[in-house]
Amino acid sequence: MEFNWYDLASSPKAGTILNLQLNADGKLIYGGWGGNYDKAPVGKTTIPLNKWTHIAVTWGPNGTKLYVNGQVDAYSEANAWPAFSGTVFAYLNHWGRNDLGFVDEFHVSKVARTDEEIRSHANIQPMESVIFDDQFEGQKLGSDWVISPGRGSYSLTDNPGYLRYIIDAYQTGRTASVRPDQYGNFYAKSLWLVRPFSGDMWILKTAITYNIRPAAPTNNRNMPFVIRAPGDDGAVMVYIYRGAGVHDGNPAENQMSLSVGSNTKQILLPQSPNLLPIDRWYFEIERNKDYVAIRASTGGDDSTFEYELEYTFPPGSFGNEQEIEIQGNGWRGSNNPPGYVDFDFIKVVGNPSTVKPPIVKPPTVLENLPVEKIEGVGKVIAEKLKKQGIKKVKDLASSDVLALYKKINIPQFKFHEIKRKAELALDVKIEKALFGNILQMQLGDIITMPDEELGRKANQPIEIISDLKKDISTLLVSLDNAVVKAMTLESVAFSDR
Repeated sequence: MEFNWYDLASSPKAGTILNLQLNADGKLIYGGWGGNYDKAPVGKTTIPLNKWTHIAVTWGPNGTKLYVNGQVDAYSEANAWPAFSGTVFAYLNHWGRNDLGFVDEFHVSKVARTDEEIRSHANIQPMESVIFDDQFEGQKLGSDWVISPGRGSYSLTDNPGYLRYIIDAYQTGRTASVRPDQYGNFYAKSLWLVRPFSGDMWILKTAITYNIRPAAPTNNRNMPFVIRAPGDDGAVMVYIYRGAGVHDGNPAENQMSLSVGSNTKQILLPQSPNLLPIDRWYFEIERNKDYVAIRASTGGDDSTFEYELEYTFPPGSFGNEQEIEIQGNGWRGSNNPPGYVDFDFIKVVGNPSTVKPPIVKPPTVLENLPVEKIEGVGKVIAEKLKKQGIKKVKDLASSDVLALYKKINIPQFKFHEIKRKAELALDVKIEKALFGNILQMQLGDIITMPDEELGRKANQPIEIISDLKKDISTLLVSLDNAVVKAMTLESVAFSDR
C-alpha cells in the first residue's frame, strides 16, 4: 500500500510519501519520504498467509507504531511523518509491484488513534475453518482417533464409506476390567473410539444409522455418542443415547435420549416386541463458548434440522479442548445377532459464520403444562391447585400467590420454585446438588449474606444466587417472623416433595 502525489490513472514514477508493505520475512515495514524515515520501526510478527489480519500504522509527537491485530508490534520514539501536501492518492496494490491479497476495510484518520481505539476496531473475527471432516472412505481410522480396546469391534469395510461400530459387550464401564458379576456374566470394558478436537466455537454434524436390536430372551443394547472434556473423569457436555431392549419377554424398550448438561430429553419410539426397524438420525451440535445446543433431523438429510434442546453452562465449565467418544454396550443375555451402528460422517466446523443465538422454547409449551405434570408437585398439591382454578402453569403464574398460600397452606416460596422448576425442567436431585452446601443454612442468614460470599459457599454463579435470594426475600416480606427466618433452605424448598 502506498500514498502518492500523482493521479489515479497511471502508475506513479515518483512522489511516494508513504508505503506500508511486507519484507521478505513477511513482516511489516513502513517507509516513504518525509521526516525521520531512517528511524521508522520494522515489524516483529510474520503475517500469516490466507488469513485475515488487521494492520495499522500511526505517527505523531508520541512516536510511530505498527500494529498487528490490534496489538503494538513495533515502536519507535521518532515521529516518522509522511510529507502530505495537497491532493494525495492511495494505491492499495502499489500498482502491481506488491500483491497485497484481499482488502476488506481501509481507513485513514486525521489523528493518531490510541492503542485502545485500534484494538477495539481490530476485533478480528476468526475465519470459518474445518477442524476435521471424517467421511470414513479409507480402510482405517485417521491417526487423530484414539482406539481404547474392549468388547465390541469397528469396521470401515463391512459397509464401505461408513464407520460401523459392532456392539458386543455386556454391562460395561469405561475403566472396568473384565470380571464376572454375581450372575457369572462378564463385567467388561467396551471398545471406545475417541477423537479429540480444539475450539470453543464450532458446529458438529453427523449422520448415524442405528441397527440396535435386542437379543431374546433378556438383553438390551445401546450406543452412546458423547462429547466431554478430555480424560476419564472429564465433564460431559453432550450425551446422545440410542437404546433398545427386551426384558423377560416384555415389549422392547426403544428410545433416544438427548442430554446437554443437565437438560435431558427422551424420545420414545413405537414399542414393539418384534425386531426394531433400522432408523437414521442427523444431528447438529453447536457450541458457542458456554452455550451448547442439539438439533436433529430424521427427514432423510441434514437440511431439516429441528431444535431439540440447549443448555448454557456456568462460565469456565469447559475450556478449548474436548473429545468425541463412541461406544456401545449391552446387558447380559446373548449377543446374537450382534447390533451395530453406522456413522456416515462426522464433520466439525470451527468459528462458524452461521452460529445461531440461543433458542428459547416457545412459552406456550410451558404455559399449557398441566400442574400435575410439573415434577415435584404431586397429586395432593395438584388437586388443591385445581380447586383454586389453577389447572396449568399459566394459571399459576397469574395467580395471587399469597392468597393461595393462605387458602391451602403451601409456602409461598414453594410456588416460586414450582414455576422455576417448570421453566428449567430441573430434577429434584439436581436442585439439591445445586444448593447442597447451603441447604442447612437458615433463611435469615442466607438473605443477609453478600451474594459473592454466598456464591462461593454454594459454588454457584451470582445469577443463581441472586434468583434464590429474590425468592426468599418474597417469602420473608409476606411472612416476616422469627420462625420463618429460622427455617432452613432444605425444610422450605424440599419438605413437601
